[in-house]
Amino acid sequence: MALATIISDNELDNVFNSPGTADMNLLRLIRDNVEQMVRAYVRHDITQPSSDYVEYYPRRTMVNPVGGEWDEWFDIAGSSVTSNKARAPSSIIVLRQKYVRTITDVWEDLSANYGKGSGDFDSTTKLTEGTDYVLDLVRDDYCDTGRLIRINRSWPSTPGTVKVQYMAGLTQTELNDEFQFVKMAILDEIDLRYRYRKGFRDRAGPGAGPLESFSISGDFTERYDTTLVNAMMLGTLLPGTKKKLQPIRHRIVAL
Repeated sequence: MALATIISDNELDNVFNSPGTADMNLLRLIRDNVEQMVRAYVRHDITQPSSDYVEYYPRRTMVNPVGGEWDEWFDIAGSSVTSNKARAPSSIIVLRQKYVRTITDVWEDLSANYGKGSGDFDSTTKLTEGTDYVLDLVRDDYCDTGRLIRINRSWPSTPGTVKVQYMAGLTQTELNDEFQFVKMAILDEIDLRYRYRKGFRDRAGPGAGPLESFSISGDFTERYDTTLVNAMMLGTLLPGTKKKLQPIRHRIVAL
């Protein structure tokens, strides 16, 4: 499954004024690293993949934090009923991706184990959208909560018994319009890292400091803070970038 880059090569070329081959290779390297950190931070892929996501739910069981036994819950799927004391059932599954566009198919199979068995998720376990489940669509084009709602009953609580195939992610048009702030935040982070790396690479000679051969532009005042350079060297996003990306962060961890 391939993901489209958030910042294209053409955008790098335009923003950084047609850099030479060596600088462009450096920019691509930094871009790929920053986008990987950004996706990890916001907890979703942002752009759409080349094929559907196929995921299994729930992902884990809960442990009773105070000891003792849970009340007994019953998982129900079709004509099957099983006892489960691990966690309370819920009518909501939170998909791992944000900005869910379409649900291709959903299966519910209490005898399945993450699709590893030969008979797991056969055609008789496929659910019907609108009758068995519905996507939490606040707007017509995508679901930004990732909430998949079971109609008139709960989802099974045994891990790996629900299979979901779906498409999610923002389009390039959306990233250039409503979500342009995402690209701007990433480009700012790339710019700082590029200046730092280029300055280190092009420094005057042995013993020269990593910031010796370039200056930091005045419009990025946060870059004078040495704690930001430390964060950058540790391989984490800068605090300013994290703050800018808060509106697209997936705040609920998928269960």
